[in-house]
Amino acid sequence: MSKKLVVKITDIGVYNKKNLQLANLNLKLYENDCLALVGPHGSGKTTIAKLITNELLPSSGYVQYNFDIKDIHKQIGYQFRHNSWPNGFKTKDIVKLFKYIHNVIDDEWYNNLIETFNLAEIWNRQISSCSYVWHQIISMFLAVLRRPKVLIVDAISSTHGLDEKIKIINFLKKYQAENNALLIFLSADEMIVKELCNRIISLDSKNIVEDFYIKDMIDFDFNTYQLKFMASLNEPTLKRQHNELEVLLKEFLEREKKILKIEKSILKELETNEKINKSDVDKIAFKNIIFHSGNIKKLLTSIGNEPNISKKLVKNIRYEVKKILNYDKEMSQHLHLHENIAQIYSEFELNILTF
Repeated sequence: MSKKLVVKITDIGVYNKKNLQLANLNLKLYENDCLALVGPHGSGKTTIAKLITNELLPSSGYVQYNFDIKDIHKQIGYQFRHNSWPNGFKTKDIVKLFKYIHNVIDDEWYNNLIETFNLAEIWNRQISSCSYVWHQIISMFLAVLRRPKVLIVDAISSTHGLDEKIKIINFLKKYQAENNALLIFLSADEMIVKELCNRIISLDSKNIVEDFYIKDMIDFDFNTYQLKFMASLNEPTLKRQHNELEVLLKEFLEREKKILKIEKSILKELETNEKINKSDVDKIAFKNIIFHSGNIKKLLTSIGNEPNISKKLVKNIRYEVKKILNYDKEMSQHLHLHENIAQIYSEFELNILTF
């Protein structure tokens, strides 16, 4: 029996001004799955969570949802590791406010959550005075209040008492079964994996390295797996590959800014300037430059999914660069006659990407 696909992530790339955060990510997430994301700090776990919750828009690619209700925010709950609350608010104020905002009318469910998370103990206390652990518990309460189909759990603190932790795990187990929910843990431990998780997704330097179901593994031990995986990240060949990729992408992204900056200006000039010959040679050449630049971007992000930098990929990128330089030469032969375009085009250094 096939499982229902809940979230589909396709060709996602996330870039910022400093570096690459995720490269060419493809992922299918199903109902009743419980995932543990494994990876060092900065490997992309939180970025994936923010993409799913729609807090972060990707630089490329897209996220698709398969919910019965169109409002995706009602279907996704996110328990944050850190929460900051304004001074003066008591626990009961926040709880009642969220109940009102989300129009929670099932009082039995509402009261059951208060009991499950033992909120009566801090009901009249100011949230700002509560401990780090209580902040996590309040955040968990708010995350499940609307009965989301997707629940992302940042952390269940190791400072929870064993009885409290077992109570939360049992609640999540029951919640998943009753709601066919997808659970995602960003910081799982042995107990959580053993009691809840059926799937492991491991990341390193913004890429998925491994994705498997625990049932397919013989005598799987999460602590042993995690130690071996983290140790493997220190292998010199792996580090070298990621360093080279970072430099390559940084160089290309700087160049791409120039392309995007002048693309509209040049094409507009080619369309509107009456002094320019009506031939489409210039327009075709420049559009080909844009097309092949796009191909380079795809190839560069593809490198991130290779265990080592592929010679074939590098060969393909060299080919794309060669095509761009040919079109660049073709454009230059025409543009020296047209001062307006030549001035814009002089900023466009096409040979910045070299191999």
